Formats: sequence, C-alpha cells, structure tokens
Amino acid sequence: MILVTGATGNVGAPTVRKLLERGADVRVFVRDKGRLGEVAEKVDVVVGDFADKTALRKAMRGIKRLYLHALGDENDEIAAALAAARDEGVAHVVHLSSLSASMPGPAAAKWFLGRESLVADAGFQWTMLRPGFFMSNVMRWLPAIREQGVVRWIPGRFAPVDTRDVGAVAAAALTEPGHEGKVYDLTGPDVMDSKMQVEIISDVLGRPVGFEEISPDDVINGLRATGAPEARIEFARAVAESMASDQWPVVTNTVEELTGQRPCTFRQWCIDHVADFK
Repeated sequence: MILVTGATGNVGAPTVRKLLERGADVRVFVRDKGRLGEVAEKVDVVVGDFADKTALRKAMRGIKRLYLHALGDENDEIAAALAAARDEGVAHVVHLSSLSASMPGPAAAKWFLGRESLVADAGFQWTMLRPGFFMSNVMRWLPAIREQGVVRWIPGRFAPVDTRDVGAVAAAALTEPGHEGKVYDLTGPDVMDSKMQVEIISDVLGRPVGFEEISPDDVINGLRATGAPEARIEFARAVAESMASDQWPVVTNTVEELTGQRPCTFRQWCIDHVADFK
C-alpha cells in the first residue's frame, strides 16, 4: 500500500488521482476528511496531523512507499514523519522538494537541501521531486483580477509547472521500479514571466487585465503586514530575490520522459481553470 500525506493539497490531490488511475492501493493522511470529496470512498483514510504520533504511526502501518510533503516552517513535521515511517518499516520515500534546491546560493536552496538531507540520511530508498513554480500560484492574484483588474508582481522568468504533471511524476515514482536515488527537476514547457502570465489570463478571460511590476521588498512588506512568521518572510525574500535576479528560466523534459505525456502549457491550464477566475 502507498501512503500520500497532504492528500488534499496542490500536489497531493493529483498524486492520489494518478495513483488510483494506475490501480494502486492508496491510504491518505489528512487533517480534514471532508476535503477529499468523492475520493474518500476510493482510499483508506487516516485523519490526523504530524504532531499526532498515534495517528501518524497508524497511517504508516503496512506502508511500503510514502509520498511525503511536510509543510511546517521548521523540520519538526518531516522529522516526525520519517521517524514513524522508519518504525513501521516503510521502504521508499518520494519527497516533494523544490527546484530551489538545484540553485546554488540562495537561502531557499539551503532550506530545501536541508530537508532533502533528512530524507536521504534516514535510511530509506528515496526519490526527490523538485518542481519549479506551480501554475496554480496565480490563484493568489484572483482578488486583484476580480476587484481591480490589475496584477502587481515582481519581475523574473520561470517555466511554471502544472501540479497535475507533478502528481503524475510522483505516481510513477511510487509505482514503478528504477526511481530510487533519483532527483527530478520538474518544470513546464515554456519560459515566461508574470507579465506574460497575466497577458495569457487576460486573453483566455476575454477581458483586459493589467500588470504592474513591483519589487521583492514590496512583496516582503506585504507579507510582513499579514503577521507571517519571520522564518517564512526570509524564505519568501530569498525566493523573490532569486526570481528578480533571473535564476529561474530553466526548462526540463523530465515530465515527458517519466510519464510519456507532454507537460501542460500555462494557456491550457488557464482554459481548464477559467471558471475560477470569474
């Protein structure tokens, strides 16, 4: 049986769907069973969080392969998950990391590399997934698009990836041999910047949406105003500054190599999610 943590998340949810399409026996570890929808009837469900050692051990029992996504700013959650997995005899961990870890220098890279080291040094077979920016990140622009018709964001080029494609790669790594000890950088097919994303959104919606460039400091100040923890703010600063210094225009063909399918374009993603923008 395969365990998926964060099974209602951006990558966890499509990973579960892809695993079910492959006929896998799936267990999910979630905080809220209600968010699973109809999927709840197709999987084994354990409700809890990473701080609940009893629920975590229950979720890991009988599991051979684990999809691991721990969200905490510190390493407590990932350490607890790895300890429970070790105690229950999990053999292979597929860990969701970030393309940041492939970029030398920024603090964000060190943070993700540190987490990868925890997994790699824990005694499991492992696979690291390093997706770049998610196409779904543009959802944070929805209020501005609806209320103001203008998006304000930082410069920088990148190749956004559809989380459905990341889920497809995760499902392959969890069900096929040969992925042990591999690190996969995952991107979409096209390099663009946020202005180009807004232009595509505008075209798909059939109405004008403007774009105004702001600085990384503007983003950080806005995040600080929300009361976000300082560790999260510094992480966001590292990512924003690496974007502004043009460290992200990387394209890989890993999605197609591992799934046999061309990765989704950003335009197609917008078409698929057009109802969310209205």
